[in-house]
Amino acid sequence: MLFDFIEFDRSFMIFSSALIVFMIIVGLTIGIYLFTSTN
Repeated sequence: MLFDFIEFDRSFMIFSSALIVFMIIVGLTIGIYLFTSTN
């Protein structure tokens, strides 16, 4: 039971960190697109 919870917590941390990296990449892409479209 405890081992399953630790395994789930680790996979959730990997998922959340991947989601944060994805959001940063999307934010940078949108920012670069807006910056280049205005100039």
